[in-house]
Amino acid sequence: MNFMCEKHRDKLSGNPKAATALWYRLMFLARHQAKTQEWQKSIISYGNALDAAQVIFESDPTSPEVSRYIRTASELAYTMRKCNYPFDIKRVVAEVTDNLKKNLYPANVQLLLSPLTDIAYSPLQEVHQWMKAVFEADIHSQSYSHH
Repeated sequence: MNFMCEKHRDKLSGNPKAATALWYRLMFLARHQAKTQEWQKSIISYGNALDAAQVIFESDPTSPEVSRYIRTASELAYTMRKCNYPFDIKRVVAEVTDNLKKNLYPANVQLLLSPLTDIAYSPLQEVHQWMKAVFEADIHSQSYSHH
């Protein structure tokens, strides 16, 4: 399910700071594209952000990096569901699960996956309300971080 080619993934693997900077740019772009209903573009941006988040997570599987990876996968899944994009949500969840299991204690994986599985399998109307609250909280926290 890689969105980036191997050449670009390898380049990012050698430079986690560049991967982090790319992730921030891609997430900002993906959210903007989703907000303006440019679904295909948003999915590509989220997919590339997920690849960057995976590279960052694999280089340092600490709590903030796990959170970044899960959140990116969750927003990608939400966007795919929101626009009825033809995809296999089970594949997304399985790939993220496998990547977590490679780097974390198995007992932690199911707990960490709950946001993604909730977004993947709950009724879309509920998911929409959750994601709306998440995006509003992000906007609110960003406005405070600039003061």
